[in-house]
Amino acid sequence: MDRLHGINVFLRIVEVGTISGTARDLGVSTAAISASLARLETNLAVRLLDRTTRRLSVTAEGAEFYDRCKKLMSDLDEAEQSISRIGRDPRGKLRVGMPSGLCRCGSYHRYPDF
Repeated sequence: MDRLHGINVFLRIVEVGTISGTARDLGVSTAAISASLARLETNLAVRLLDRTTRRLSVTAEGAEFYDRCKKLMSDLDEAEQSISRIGRDPRGKLRVGMPSGLCRCGSYHRYPDF
């Protein structure tokens, strides 16, 4: 989960363009965003962003990683939506119990499935 969080943070940094803007958008501190990015870069053993106090730019490796992760996250979102739709659609038989006095005759009738 931590890896996925780091990837989401990286994608957001690239889209927003600043670490501080990303922190504001996500409602966390700038230090938390920087730490998440640093962990991701350490795990990958590659620098994804070149950053100074005035400028943030994506490295060549960062641009490739961004493109691949953006596609991956899009596929993941699509899979989640597809699966969650299945759970929302009612399926199966509906059985209703009622006293026999409510039926036209006291015996059990089988009605066709709709």
